[in-house]
Amino acid sequence: MKIDVFIVLILMLVTLITYVSAIEDISQLKTDESRQKWVDNLKNKGYSTEEIAEKIILQISLSQNSDNISNSFEDKKNIIDQKIQHILNGIDLIEVDDNLQLAVPYYWVILIADDKQKQIFLSEIEKSELLDRDKIELKAKLLEIWKKYPMKYEKIDRTTYISPKIENKAIALTKSENLTLNQMDMIHSFKEDGTMPTPKWSVNPTHYDLIYYASLNSGYPDPTTAAESSGYPDEIYGWDPPVMWYNPDLGIGGAPTHAQEDFVFARNFYQLGYIFNASKHVGYSSHYLTDVGNPLHTGRERDQVFDKIFHPSGDDVHTLYEVYVANYWEDDFKSWVMGNQYSYKWNWDGADESTKAVATSSHRFVDTLYTKIYRNRQGFWNEDDWTREITRVCLMTSSQYTNGLINAVMLKPFPGHTELPTDYDEDRDIEDLNGNQGIDFDDVILYFNYLEWIETNEPIVPFDYNNNGRIEFDDLYILYSEV
Repeated sequence: MKIDVFIVLILMLVTLITYVSAIEDISQLKTDESRQKWVDNLKNKGYSTEEIAEKIILQISLSQNSDNISNSFEDKKNIIDQKIQHILNGIDLIEVDDNLQLAVPYYWVILIADDKQKQIFLSEIEKSELLDRDKIELKAKLLEIWKKYPMKYEKIDRTTYISPKIENKAIALTKSENLTLNQMDMIHSFKEDGTMPTPKWSVNPTHYDLIYYASLNSGYPDPTTAAESSGYPDEIYGWDPPVMWYNPDLGIGGAPTHAQEDFVFARNFYQLGYIFNASKHVGYSSHYLTDVGNPLHTGRERDQVFDKIFHPSGDDVHTLYEVYVANYWEDDFKSWVMGNQYSYKWNWDGADESTKAVATSSHRFVDTLYTKIYRNRQGFWNEDDWTREITRVCLMTSSQYTNGLINAVMLKPFPGHTELPTDYDEDRDIEDLNGNQGIDFDDVILYFNYLEWIETNEPIVPFDYNNNGRIEFDDLYILYSEV
């Protein structure tokens, strides 16, 4: 009896050795052609797609000890999101009642001053060149306005909601009151230094670096042309809110439409092999996409138009903010854009929907940004950390979607297929290689057959599942675990 059991065990061991040895060491298959022949041979022997995929993964496990590989790599995309969320948790936001802004189309920012800011305004009057009797009169008028139109400040979590204290919120400033607020604004906006650097969010470094590093990190063949073309829309339209902006609350603005138009041109040229022409339109599209990463391109249109009219010397809120971003680019912001190669976001419905997503993300800061800069035009970036942190979050989101733009332009159908691969489960990895709106064993075999082709023809990041910058068997193992 013991001999029979021993013989059975021996036969089982021989069978296992024979089975394992029958599986060729696929790590020695160095080319797409050799891997395809290996797969075709198994198909000819009658193996199913699932059985072939299992054999591939078994061999990877045996040769690379990859049993736990899908859990062994830290997800850098999630780290980026956690970093952004950490910053968001530390930002105090402001939201101002719409009725107040409609009733007082320009000077509402002075009306919502809290006690600290009121003291700053009053001290500015005292430091002004007005005659003493005029200082006394202006202070008295300002105090009377604040008393007549009291504000309610309600803080929920980290957001302060500001609205008129009176129940019906009916505010109608008299002509005299408007003149008083105008005079206060002129005193508050006065600056000793009449020189003002040129704003650079519009071209360089912001637009240039966003698309340049997205292209470079994604393996796009011509990042320089894309970056150098990113400023062209400004040459056509200049400072034009209807074209270069998008307000998600109102659903108006031309940035999404223009981003989509140039994205389509870029994709078509790229697929046809006209890289230079594709790169120009990549740059154009990225401009509209990242313009709305600036919160001041997503709202406060009327306020900013008035602000530019009353502050024509480059000390308007919009210009001051763009100058700030440019001046602090190297120290505070560039590294966030350069180091964001592993994280991308994209709405696969198109560049228009992705542009709207960027605008929606940055729009949550527009009240805070506009209000704070208006209150402290000459020193807002030294007041506290809010400017830097808001800018970092907005640039990170812009960078993620710019990475997505490059990925979408470069994406191709796999050989023998007509449908584009998709991010079926919306985890920012593209696992649906055959474009059939699912993740299956066919995708595993496609990845195995076209390891070299992916690295040469597709954007690397969405197919580099372990985020180490390479297309390899370890990625294939992770893909198999998704099926």
